[in-house]
Amino acid sequence: MKQFMMTGICVLLITGLLTGCSAGQKNASIETAQSAPAGEETAATNSSQESVNEAASPAHREGSSETGEKDRLAAEPLAIYMDVQYQSETADDGTMLVSGHYPRIWMGGEDSRYEALSQAITAYTEKLAESNAQEIAQLKADAESGMKDGWWTEGSYYTSELDARVMRSDSTVVSVLVTASSFSGGAHPNYGYQAVNFDSRTGTELELNDVLEDGQLDNLPEMLSTKLLEMYPPETFYASAKDLAGTIRTALLDTGKDDAESGGVAWTLGNDGIRFYFAPYEIAPYAAGTQMVMFRYADHPELVKQEYVSTSLDFIEPFMMDVPTTLPGTKAKALKVSYLPGGSSDEDEYTFTMTLGDNTYTEDIHGYHFDPYLVHKGERNYLYLEVGVESDWKYLKIYDLNGNQILEAKEFDRGFRYESPTDPDHMELATRTDLLSTNGAWRRYTLDAAGMPKEIETYDYIQPDLVSSLTTLKELKAEVRSSEQGSGTEETIAASTVLNFYATDEESWVDFKDADGHFIRIAVSKNDGVDQIDGVPAEELLDGMMFAG
Repeated sequence: MKQFMMTGICVLLITGLLTGCSAGQKNASIETAQSAPAGEETAATNSSQESVNEAASPAHREGSSETGEKDRLAAEPLAIYMDVQYQSETADDGTMLVSGHYPRIWMGGEDSRYEALSQAITAYTEKLAESNAQEIAQLKADAESGMKDGWWTEGSYYTSELDARVMRSDSTVVSVLVTASSFSGGAHPNYGYQAVNFDSRTGTELELNDVLEDGQLDNLPEMLSTKLLEMYPPETFYASAKDLAGTIRTALLDTGKDDAESGGVAWTLGNDGIRFYFAPYEIAPYAAGTQMVMFRYADHPELVKQEYVSTSLDFIEPFMMDVPTTLPGTKAKALKVSYLPGGSSDEDEYTFTMTLGDNTYTEDIHGYHFDPYLVHKGERNYLYLEVGVESDWKYLKIYDLNGNQILEAKEFDRGFRYESPTDPDHMELATRTDLLSTNGAWRRYTLDAAGMPKEIETYDYIQPDLVSSLTTLKELKAEVRSSEQGSGTEETIAASTVLNFYATDEESWVDFKDADGHFIRIAVSKNDGVDQIDGVPAEELLDGMMFAG
């Protein structure tokens, strides 16, 4: 039995995901190492995804090569959206037994060129949901058995959680990394990785041998071993330094197999390079954490086929905690971000340690969850740390990474609309609005010269949280337009008209759309915190308003 074999329910969850997505796929052969074309199958589904004010994918951008890098063709960024769907199971008396969640991923906009990709992504999300539901059902059965037999720990519950990160999203490749974490008792949770890489043009799931140049799969174990031993002390790994490449070779062979003894090796195609992820128990003990290796396209032009290297030169991608990562556009400057509970009485305060080269920056941050993103534009790099606090509020802490040390963060009072930003020229940042109801609101931003968000629009689109529409109780005056932009005419809106929330400036007006597609702007003012329309309390004119406490 291999020492690095993952144990517990987490390996079942990962194996289930691999099984669900590898039907009809080829098993890569390191021995022959012949480049094979991508498979013919595409995962299709008739399911549709809900969308609210989703813009079409951003337009094609021309790219230019970075200093010291070979020319790379610009690719068209694709809008990929993601949110979190929650699942839980309780006992008959209401006791929480299992808590879980999985990501819902879908494409924004409508573009017939990517219909197969959209269907494949939707089908993949459905597999994630099914896999997580099966694990939660099994965990519930285990918990109920524990309660019956008397070994269940009161106040505890099991977890099964799938979290996804969109590592790249363009007209060539959509690459997603999924972390599967579970707890079913014991000293600690278990976690592992699974990744899916789609050919954007066909929706086909790519295998590693599809994207590597001829013969490179056979060289990969030694390349990974050499890189790992440069990054970590030799005693980190189960295998000796001379045997590590053989261990990795076996793990690569197991990738995608239904009967794999190990979890295989998850890999993603990023904007700056190809990454490989080794979960605990794969090549090292749990205490060693995750090992991640990236081979930058510019440093290893022989490794990945040029057609998959062609990507946008400006990008946003998730940043992995606790793993030193060389910043794009630099040869050796690595960033590492980690955090631990702080020493104050605030149980939700954490001490962040950020190391850039030889310099270290520390900061205490209050929050419930933290999501770091690397933002790269031109030759400049920034760390966007999204912080979740009370009442589901999110904001950004923005760190400049372009000098010899990390500069103190600037704050921006919005967070990302969805958890999959990829394009610094098209950032959708969200907040809350309280005009005529409490709802989510978002607008588009680009990056300014200092790395801060710069608004593209001067108003927000409304993403309904509490209420999606209001109904007029009486006649009222409003500006009516046939299009979103431009001027309109003042008209009388009849009583009993249903108005669907659309946009707002968060201060003086709210735009609605009626059943005929007209844009209706209602001017709003506040008097002692009460919304008014032409001096009349809004609740006397509109039915259905709701506000968060």
